[in-house]
Order: sequence, then structure tokens, then C-alpha cells
Amino acid sequence: MGHGTDLRFQVQNLTRVEGEGWTGWCAVPDDLQPGEMVTVIVRPEAIQLGRAMATSTPGIAWTGLVRQRFFRGTRNLYTLQVGTRTVSVDAPPDQTVAPGATVTLTVEAVHTWAVRG
Repeated sequence: MGHGTDLRFQVQNLTRVEGEGWTGWCAVPDDLQPGEMVTVIVRPEAIQLGRAMATSTPGIAWTGLVRQRFFRGTRNLYTLQVGTRTVSVDAPPDQTVAPGATVTLTVEAVHTWAVRG
């Protein structure tokens, strides 16, 4: 996993996206056309486990099954099954969820990016 750099930006365009078994809001390019296929990118540390978003906060929510948890000193690295996809979550060490648990995963739209393809 790489280290991120904090850059301030203003989201110009949010749109509703639909995936396999989920829907939500995502930051997209201004010139994206309705129906155009995108890949939604979310960094593992942006995903929150078991926390509901405020109803006024646009974003994406999924339900997933915890497959693995690795304690990495200052972080817990989780592998979850979300539908047919495998999702990684990099969570704080005080947030412990056992393998086999079903959890809610959320991410605010400002922490998502959609790219064509």
C-alpha cells in the first residue's frame, strides 16, 4: 500500500452509480455521460467498517462478510467478500471485527473517484 498525499480539492460533479448489488454516489468527471461505464476507485483507508453515514452525506454503502483480519501494529487490514468482489479495508487498531462477521462498509463520495472503463 502506498502513502497518500493530502490535496485539497472541490468535487465538481457527483453522480449516482450502480454496481453489482449496490448503488451510491461518486465523484465523476464533468463530461461523463449517463449510462457510460466507469470503474469506482476507493482507497482501503477511506472505507469505514460498521459506521452508518449521515443521511445527508452522499456516498456508497455495502454489506460484506469479513474473510480475514491481519493486525499490522498501528492498523488492522481486513479482507471482505462483497458480492462477488473482494474488498480490502485498512482500519484503526481499536476497530476489531472477527472473521465471519457481516458488516456494513461505507465511504463518503468525496473519497471516491470514477474513471472511464
